[in-house]
Amino acid sequence: MPSQRLQYDFDVSRVRTCEDFQREMGRHFKMDADHAKIWHSISQGLLYLPTACTFRFRGWSEFERHMPGYARRLRHMIQSFQRMMSEETYTIEYA
Repeated sequence: MPSQRLQYDFDVSRVRTCEDFQREMGRHFKMDADHAKIWHSISQGLLYLPTACTFRFRGWSEFERHMPGYARRLRHMIQSFQRMMSEETYTIEYA
């Protein structure tokens, strides 16, 4: 029986502040209000996800335009985890 892919759907189109980002990521990951801990929470969440996950980021171009540093950091973090794991572990969709 094939394993089912777990899908995380993030709507980052309206993210304009750190608090917006925290709220959206917090829908899937346990988040602490401390800015530094937000990134730690995401990285820990990525480490302990099941082996078959799809991340869909809706509104990515708006997110990049309004929060380029966060967009760059998030993309880099996910790409790093993709390299560490097998290529089939994470599927990323930037919509």
